[in-house]
Amino acid sequence: MAGGAVLLSVLAGCESTAYPPFPGPLATSTAPPSASATPTETPTPTATPTGELPTATATPTGDTGLGRRLFSFNPATSRFQLVGVLGLELVSKSVQGFLELEAGPADPIEGTRSLTLIDASPYIEIVLDTPIGDTIVCIELLTGSRPAADLGELACGPSDLGGLDLVQDHNITDVDPTCETGTPDTNILHAGVCNGVLQRSAIHSDDGPGAAAIGDPDTLQETIQVASSVEQALPCGDEQVEKHVNAFALVTGLSRATILDQNNFPGRTLQDQRRGEPFDCGRWTEEDGPGKFVFVGPLIDYDVDGPGNLLPIDALSVFELDD
Repeated sequence: MAGGAVLLSVLAGCESTAYPPFPGPLATSTAPPSASATPTETPTPTATPTGELPTATATPTGDTGLGRRLFSFNPATSRFQLVGVLGLELVSKSVQGFLELEAGPADPIEGTRSLTLIDASPYIEIVLDTPIGDTIVCIELLTGSRPAADLGELACGPSDLGGLDLVQDHNITDVDPTCETGTPDTNILHAGVCNGVLQRSAIHSDDGPGAAAIGDPDTLQETIQVASSVEQALPCGDEQVEKHVNAFALVTGLSRATILDQNNFPGRTLQDQRRGEPFDCGRWTEEDGPGKFVFVGPLIDYDVDGPGNLLPIDALSVFELDD
C-alpha cells in the first residue's frame, strides 16, 4: 500500500578518475635481432551474444521489520466520548481492549512499513457515564481472519501520513431530491429525507517519524469496520442486542469529523477533532511506549442508549486510545 508520492531523483555528472602518469619510454634493446618464428594469424575476437540485459535486483538490506507491538488500552488515559447528544457531556469511565500489531520491512521506495493486525480483543469495552447511570458500549472489530495484513502503515521517517477528515450531510434532499447518491433516512421523524454518503479527505501533514494510520492512506477507505451496540452489563457479547456497522479508522495525526444539517436541522453543524501521538520506532516493541491512536466519526440517527430509550440522534464518536 503506497502511502505517499514517489520522489524520483536523477543523479547528474560523474567524478573523473585521475590516472598515474605514463612511466616513460620503454628501454631499447641493443642486441641484434634473432630469428623469429613464422608468424601465425591472430584470430579476430568475436563478441559473444549475451541476449537481454540482466534485470537489476535490489541488494538485500536485512530489514525483517520492527516486530510486534502489544497496544493495550490504558483505562486511565484512553477515552471514548459522544459529542452532540442533547448538550450532554458523555465521557467514558473506562476503556478496555488491545491491538497486537506487527510492523514489516520498510518499503524500498516509500520508506513506510506495512502494519498487520496479529490479534485483538473481541470487543473494545466502554463504560460510558450518562445521567441515567452507566451504559456499556461494545465495539466489535470486524476484521475477518487474522493475521490481517496491510491494515495500515507506520512511517519511521518523513512521510505524508497525516490525518483524516470525515464529513456527512444528514439531509441532501435539496441537491438530490430522488436520493440517487445517498440513502433514505430510517428515522420515522425524517420521512422523505435523504442522508448523504460519508465524504473522506486527507489532512496532509508531516507528523514526523512515528506517524501511523490504520486505514488505506491512498484511498482513505477504512480497512476495519466495527459493529457497535449497547448492553446492560459487562462482558460484551453475551446479550442479544441490535448492532450498527460503522466505518472505523485510527490515526496518530489529526482526526476531524463534521455532520451537516445535524438532526435534520438545516444549517446546523456539529464538528469535533482530536490529535494523536506518533510512535517511537526505536521503541516500537515496548508496551506502554509512545503512541496514541485517535478517531472521530459521524453517527447519523444513532440510538445512543439502545433501541427504544432515546430517539435516534446525530452525534460524533470520539476515540482516544493510549497504551
